[in-house]
Amino acid sequence: IFHEQLQLLCVRFIKDHVVVCGVGRKGLLLARAFHESGYKMVVIDQDEENSLLESCREMGAIVLIGNVTDRELLHKAQVHKARYPRGTC
Repeated sequence: IFHEQLQLLCVRFIKDHVVVCGVGRKGLLLARAFHESGYKMVVIDQDEENSLLESCREMGAIVLIGNVTDRELLHKAQVHKARYPRGTC
């Protein structure tokens, strides 16, 4: 629980980042490419049991669990402050 709250606190101050929605094979490749290019990331996935999320955390991504169509969750991910706010998800 502490880790989740820390993630929510960190995401409040992030800007000029990318948001990756859904972490399957393609989402993980996309996250790795952004990581290698030096971008800060927020990753959203609906499945908290997704084993690929740990790889995202290891890359320094902030991981949020929930439905990517949830406006409140997108607000928490600071989509409005993202580098590419349109068409992010």
